[in-house]
Amino acid sequence: MNRSFLPALALLVLSTPACTAASGASSVPSRCEAIEIDPTRELAVTDADVVGDPDVQFSRVMAAVLGAPGGVPARAWMDAWSAMPGEGSLNDEVTAPWAATSATGLDLTRAPFELVAIVNRVDFAALTPAQPGELRFVYGLVTAGTRRPLTVNVELQLPPTHTPAEWAAEWHALGTLTGDAYRAGLLSIVDEVLAAPLAGQVRTQDARGDVPILLEFDLHGQAPLVPSLLVDQPAPSVSPADLAAYVSAHQDEVMTSSEILPASMLAGSARTVPPSFGLPGVPSDVATAFTNTTCTGCHTSEPAIDGTFHVSPLRRGTDALSTFLLDPSGPTDELSRRAEVMRGLLCQP
Repeated sequence: MNRSFLPALALLVLSTPACTAASGASSVPSRCEAIEIDPTRELAVTDADVVGDPDVQFSRVMAAVLGAPGGVPARAWMDAWSAMPGEGSLNDEVTAPWAATSATGLDLTRAPFELVAIVNRVDFAALTPAQPGELRFVYGLVTAGTRRPLTVNVELQLPPTHTPAEWAAEWHALGTLTGDAYRAGLLSIVDEVLAAPLAGQVRTQDARGDVPILLEFDLHGQAPLVPSLLVDQPAPSVSPADLAAYVSAHQDEVMTSSEILPASMLAGSARTVPPSFGLPGVPSDVATAFTNTTCTGCHTSEPAIDGTFHVSPLRRGTDALSTFLLDPSGPTDELSRRAEVMRGLLCQP
């Protein structure tokens, strides 16, 4: 892809892998282990009363992302999305019906996207300490009353108005709240993020066709949503030898999920099939760790749901979460790993 789509290369440095391998042993001090974190209230919120609140719907969040509530920026984004390889059917199946209900462009209040989950990624602070994490919204496509296999993930960096420990404390405070107080507490976090200058990305996974397509659109303060390169997803044009040389030279970072592939190696889109990068001469454990941090590896190497989703647009509540994310009795349970990181932040001296 033409690199002119990414005028802010710094976003690649601040971005972090979508999947992060779960750690096997506790790494927080014993005095921190007693901190109880409710994963479905503090890490991945899917409660219908919460995700159904008007203040977290697609119209409000995307108006902030696009920089205006009007339908023209939304139409420009959808047209750019439809122009990407393999996404031509979006115009007939999504954009055109949406436009038919809109006076100008695409009316965000009539957008065919429904919130499935709100996700706390303050754990990213452990990988990139200069960035205190992300607040994520996962929206699923709904057309003609039918849930469709397509997600729009709005991933907004938490502003530096608080330290990572302070953001963790705000999320953790939600665990003691219920009902209206809980919704108000969560909305205060959302309000603070949306009121700040926005940075981050929108990632899409479109599984309407035979092979799901992954795309990314970066926020960079100019044209708000433009196609960009996928963080840590190698382009097909990169030779196995060159990729293996990079992975070998960055084994420590690979094993902690903190490596950042250079822009020259990144793909502009990805079809979600099990990756086969080759990686000649790379130890098998390092090769596996690297594969799992790529977009395609994350969605095919880890236990997904409804094909290659980790938050399914076809379900609601905790049933929408893959066993990679939530499976307390299983071998992965990524939310337990994130809870461990959050405990460490909460327990800082």
